[in-house]
Amino acid sequence: MPHPLFSASLPMFLLCLSVVSAQEVMSDNEKIYTEMMEDAAFQKFLKITGEAFPTDGQTKPKAQTEPDPPSLYRRLKREQFAENKRNRNTIGYKRREYDFHIPYKQPQRALSVGLKIDMRQGELRKTGGDFDLAIEGNGFFRVVDQETSQILYTRCGSFERDEHGFLSLLQGERVFRLTPEISVPDEFDSFSISEDGQIRTTTETGRLELTVFPNPKRLCPVDDRCFSETSLSGKPKTRFPTQGTAGKIRQRFLEESNVQKHE
Repeated sequence: MPHPLFSASLPMFLLCLSVVSAQEVMSDNEKIYTEMMEDAAFQKFLKITGEAFPTDGQTKPKAQTEPDPPSLYRRLKREQFAENKRNRNTIGYKRREYDFHIPYKQPQRALSVGLKIDMRQGELRKTGGDFDLAIEGNGFFRVVDQETSQILYTRCGSFERDEHGFLSLLQGERVFRLTPEISVPDEFDSFSISEDGQIRTTTETGRLELTVFPNPKRLCPVDDRCFSETSLSGKPKTRFPTQGTAGKIRQRFLEESNVQKHE
């Protein structure tokens, strides 16, 4: 699956891989220079491009028509902060951050900005809900958008019964059904999922599956909770819970956002 290209008009959660020319007006604000010069990823960008921006924040570039990494850096950092802050309480949300680099030495010295996902484990919160599931490990739940049939991946385990009795993520009128499908009868005495994914209800048995990726931080966010596969994430591999690095299932728990409260 090709990696989507950057569009300045798109919200941050759709920026998976971007290549833009930094033509914006340069600001000599000392604070942004200080932050920029302390950013390891951005320092790597400066080293690759050979840009000679001053560390004292006093000298402006020779011409405003030249690429202007600092002002682009500031805008993207601001968008990153706003998106993460907005989703501080979103179940299964993973912190977004920009990665500045140049994959090729383009003559126009375009700035390449990759969006990567911080996949560190969020805190697990006990809810007591039978259909609430959390993954303690590196795996993802696999869901299917019932409107588009697109396969997506999520860490959000806040499942509910949809109108057909299957466990799904419900978002307004949108239904993202867990796959392989798990059917829950209208009336049941018990519903349990063990750490290794064994499912037991009054009338049904089965086993939950998880998905792992070689490079999950390069998945593409399609909304606040779900991701799609990209060429940089690598191909998805199906695993049972407790198999390899997929992790174990914690029923009646949900994984909180991994955005820190001080951010």
